[in-house]
Amino acid sequence: MTSPRKSPLAKKMKSSSLLTYFRTPFWSEHVTSTFKATWAEVVANVQTESCFYVELEATAAPLTPEEESALTWLLSETFEPEKYGSSPFYPAPAAKATADVWVVEIGARLSFSTPWSSNAVSICHACGLTKIKRIERSRIFHFTGKPGKLTDAFKAAFLTAHMDRMTEQVYESSLTSFGVPQAPKPVQRVPIMSEGKEALRAINATNGLGFDEWDLDYYTNLFKEKLQRDPTDVECFDMGQSNSEHSRHWFFGGKIVIDGVEMPDTLFQMVKSTLTDANKANSVIAFHDNSSVIKGAAIKTLAPSHVGYPSSLEERHLTSHVL
Repeated sequence: MTSPRKSPLAKKMKSSSLLTYFRTPFWSEHVTSTFKATWAEVVANVQTESCFYVELEATAAPLTPEEESALTWLLSETFEPEKYGSSPFYPAPAAKATADVWVVEIGARLSFSTPWSSNAVSICHACGLTKIKRIERSRIFHFTGKPGKLTDAFKAAFLTAHMDRMTEQVYESSLTSFGVPQAPKPVQRVPIMSEGKEALRAINATNGLGFDEWDLDYYTNLFKEKLQRDPTDVECFDMGQSNSEHSRHWFFGGKIVIDGVEMPDTLFQMVKSTLTDANKANSVIAFHDNSSVIKGAAIKTLAPSHVGYPSSLEERHLTSHVL
């Protein structure tokens, strides 16, 4: 179970390469009241805020007052500027806080820049803030629970409902950089020379490389008889990816022999044969990079009268294809 945040939030720390700004609330009044009503037996109060982590280009100078003002204009709410600032609105509790207080911060995984960040950076650059390299937004929840009610079960239920484990993670403390503090695992040797095919079978099962018996025989012979050395786990991963059916289409693109008789068409040719000349007339894209598009119909829609500028909408007639 995730522990509470370990250190108070702060705008700028000497060890941090990020600028940090806050806006409250993250949840609207309606969402907050609905949540409190749903968890009335557990939660006495919940306060929320957004945290914006801003990274500048490595060679960039600090933001000027004018640039800071422009960034504030972009990140703050137009009618509630007092709810935006460089310090947290609800500081993390002191270490002596009771078990009835839980502060949790949820944000994007650090291994990649989010689409939200890409859009935010594009907007900043369009406003002249070209020093900004990346912006990520996190959500901070400050729970005050009823005595003894903020259990691990509640925390697990909350995170399950309000965090996408595929793209998000819990921040145990304030971010100081977007780097992932994780040392790479050392390269391992797969002992084919001493253990033979079973060594390859073991790493195949452990790491899901997708080798079938033919692959195991082929790679064992390649390294043991021809190259006469043990492969690394990196090489095994590479072989699993580059020589997979997804990449090479050995099976679907290969010859098919049934009872000693070679079939006239491959599986791919059989599938593609359904696209007859008559069907081609109705296809815009067929069997192209995992995508197909069929011809659509004439529709009426609304579009800007002047693209790229503030303008009125006008009725347009166009053909909309079906993806």
